[in-house]
Amino acid sequence: MISRASVLICFELIYKAIGISFFFPFLGNLTGRLPDLIGEAYLSQGNMVKIFQSPAAILLLSGVVLLLGGYLYFEVIALILYSEKGWNREELTLWGLIRTAVREVPGMFRPRRAASLSLLLFMPFSFFGVTSVFFRALRIPEFIMTAITDNILYVSLLLMAAVFVNCLFFLYIFGFPVLLIEKASFYDSWKKSRSLLKGKVLLTAGRVLSYTLIFASVLCIVWAAGLSIMALLVRRIEGAADGKMLFGRYYDTYSGIWNLAGGAFISVFFCAVSITLYHRFRGDRRPDAVKRTRTVKGAAIRTAVVLVLSGFLIFMADTELGRQLFFRNDSHISVVAHRAGVVFGPENTVAALEQAVRDGADMAEIDVQQLKDGTLVILHDTNFKRTTGVDLDVRDAVYGQVKELDAGSVFSQKYAGEPVPTLEDMLKAAKGKIQLMIELKVTGNENRLVEETLSLIEKYNMEAECNIASMDFSLLEKVKSLNSRIKTTYISVLLVSDQYDLKQVDAYSVETTFLSRQLVSEAHVQGKKVYGWTASSDKSIKKVLGCEADGIVTDNPLLVQFHLYSKDENSIKETAERIFF
Repeated sequence: MISRASVLICFELIYKAIGISFFFPFLGNLTGRLPDLIGEAYLSQGNMVKIFQSPAAILLLSGVVLLLGGYLYFEVIALILYSEKGWNREELTLWGLIRTAVREVPGMFRPRRAASLSLLLFMPFSFFGVTSVFFRALRIPEFIMTAITDNILYVSLLLMAAVFVNCLFFLYIFGFPVLLIEKASFYDSWKKSRSLLKGKVLLTAGRVLSYTLIFASVLCIVWAAGLSIMALLVRRIEGAADGKMLFGRYYDTYSGIWNLAGGAFISVFFCAVSITLYHRFRGDRRPDAVKRTRTVKGAAIRTAVVLVLSGFLIFMADTELGRQLFFRNDSHISVVAHRAGVVFGPENTVAALEQAVRDGADMAEIDVQQLKDGTLVILHDTNFKRTTGVDLDVRDAVYGQVKELDAGSVFSQKYAGEPVPTLEDMLKAAKGKIQLMIELKVTGNENRLVEETLSLIEKYNMEAECNIASMDFSLLEKVKSLNSRIKTTYISVLLVSDQYDLKQVDAYSVETTFLSRQLVSEAHVQGKKVYGWTASSDKSIKKVLGCEADGIVTDNPLLVQFHLYSKDENSIKETAERIFF
C-alpha cells in the first residue's frame, strides 16, 4: 500500500522543519502585532475583547487562522494523495507530492468545502490529538482541567464530548478521500462517507481496531529493537561503566526522535487505512503490481535528506526532545507553593504555609481579598463555601463572621479548627522563612486594597520578602506609584507582546499552556522574570523547566523538587540499563 517510504519520511521531516523553523515563528510574529493594532502594549485576557473592536486586528487574526488551517490541512492532503497513489501503484516523487498538495490546499477554502475547516476545532479532542505534534501541544489549561476533574459531572461531560467527537470523525472516515479524490463538497463528502459505512459500522470499527493493534505492536517491536541495538553498540564500544553513562544521553535523544517520528508514522497509517477501506467498500480493484527499478543515487539522496533534517529537528524543535538536548541550569528556579500549598494542607492557610516551608518551597502564592469591613483575608474564591462549607460571599462578610469559620475540616479532620487567615497572619508566619507572592483579587468591593496591603508589608519590614501579583494591571501600576521597591508580577492566562517591557512589572506569571521558551527569552532580555502556573503534573512541570522559566507555581512543591533533583530518572531507561549494563 505504501511504497517508497523514504519519500513519506522526507516529506514529514521537511513539513515539520518548515513549521518549526519558519511557519510557526512567522505566525508568532504576526500575532505579536495584535497589541499594536488594538492600541495596547500587551495582549492578555484583560483586553482580548478589543481585538473584535478593531477591523485591522480581526483581519490579521483571520489571516493567522487561515494560514494555520492551510498548514495543518497540507499534511492531511499530502498523506491522502500519496496513499491514493500507493493504492493505484503509481510512483510519486517527493517534489511531485509537495507540488500536488500545494495545488490542492486553496481548493479546501472554497465555499462548498470551507466547512471542513471546522473539523480543525475538534481534532485536538480526537485521535488526531495523538497523531499530530501540533495537536499534541494543544491541551486544556491545567487550572481548568483541575476544576473539571474535581467535579464528577464535568468529568462525565468531558468524556461524553470526547466520545462524541471521535464518533463523528469515525463516521467521516472516508470524508477526506471523497473531498480530495472525487472533488466533492463537504456536505457531499459527509453523505458519501455515511453511505459507504452503511451496514458496515461494526465491521469497519473492528478492522480499524485490529489494524491499529497490529500497527502499534509493530511500532513497539521496532522501538524495542532499536533501543536494544543502540544499547549493545554502546556497551561494545565504550564498555559497561562508561557505556551506561553515555546510554542515558543517547536514550533521551532516541526517545525524542521516536516521539517526533511516531506521530508521523501514525498519521500515515490512518490515511493509508482510510484509503484502503474506501476503495474496498466501493468495490474497486487494485491495479497489479509493476516492477520498478530503484536507483542507488535516488536512495542516497533521500537518505541524506532524512539524516540532515532529522538532525535539524532534534536541535530546533520546541519539543521535549529539544529541551533535553540543550544544557539547562535548573538551580535558579524558584518553587512557588500555589495558594500556600494545596496538596498537603488546606489551601491559603497558615498550616499550608508552614507545610510549604517544610517541603522546601522558595515562595508561597496567596490570594488576598477584602471583606465588607475592609479586613484583608486570604481566600481564592469569592465565596467561603468550597473551603469552609459555609455559603458566605466575601463582599457580604465581616471579620467577626470569618474568624469563626473552619478552613481545615473540609480538607482533613487533622486540620479541624484551622482559621481563615488574614494577610497579617500570613505575613507574620512567613517572615524570615519563605517569600510571599501576594495576589490581589478584585471583586468590585475594594476600598484602598493596594494601600492597606502595602501598609501591612511595610509594617513588618517585608518589602524584600514580598511580591505583589495581580491579573489587574492597574493595581500593579498603583503599587509601583506608592512603593517602587516592591516587586510586582502580572498574572495572565496568555500573554502576547512585542517586547515584554512593561515598566510597572518585574515579572510575568503565565499559564503553562501558553508559556513558551521564546516568551521567556524575550522577557529575560528586558530583565523580567517569568513564572509558569499552575504546573502540578509531570508534563506541565517538564514544560516549564524546558522553557527555562524562573519559577514554577505548583500545587505540589515536592513533585517539582523531585523533577529538579531527579530529572534524569526514567523507569524504562533504568530497566534497559539493568538489562544491558
